Amino acid sequence: MATTAPTDTDAAASGLVLTPPDPVPVLAPEKATGLVPVEDGVRSKLQDKVAGFVDDLVAQDVNSPEFGKRVDAIAAMGQKEIRAAAEQSNRFLDRPVKAMDGDTGVGADLTELRRTIEKLDPSTNSKLISSRGIMSKLFGGSINTYFDKYRSSQSHISAILKTLARGKDELLMDNAAIDTERSNLWTAMGRLEQMIVLSKEMDARLEDKANDLDHSDPAKAKAIRESALFYVRQRTQDLLT
Repeated sequence: MATTAPTDTDAAASGLVLTPPDPVPVLAPEKATGLVPVEDGVRSKLQDKVAGFVDDLVAQDVNSPEFGKRVDAIAAMGQKEIRAAAEQSNRFLDRPVKAMDGDTGVGADLTELRRTIEKLDPSTNSKLISSRGIMSKLFGGSINTYFDKYRSSQSHISAILKTLARGKDELLMDNAAIDTERSNLWTAMGRLEQMIVLSKEMDARLEDKANDLDHSDPAKAKAIRESALFYVRQRTQDLLT
């Protein structure tokens, strides 16, 4: 016999309406900056550092090894901070997952306890129940077998409960460790934010220098845009994403 799929009208009539969740909003890269505040004093030092670096870069001959070394330094800018923040984030997220792992630790113990209790559930032991009811075999072999199973499981349950108690202590220690990881992650994100400030400041100063050189030394202006400024903007994008 063919069945008819429920319609929207049927769902509305039953009072049950399923709606999909809203998609997670996408955070634009430019909005990623500023999430961790940078103190004014630190920002000022970074700006001074960038000013000195850019002046030194512009003073070099674009064909010299010294100019190339400084461009290479820009190309590598922020990579250490990006790796450190990613590793710290992974460690922070990994701790709760490990603590409640379904194969080991507390997760496995809870699963084993549930499995043991379910085996002792009288409703799952069909031999205890006959057409005449459970009372007809109250003093029979089936009920004795059931209680033998219960007694043999007591030590196993006790061992699981002791393991869970130890697991609770481990979770408490994990919570303390998570607080430490959170603090370390905040520090790593702070360093990352400083690199974003530095790269944006360098972008602005290099652009200004290139604009100034357009009239006096267009070849150097072109070299700065195609090498130093290119890598700065690439690193800025990496830092933001």
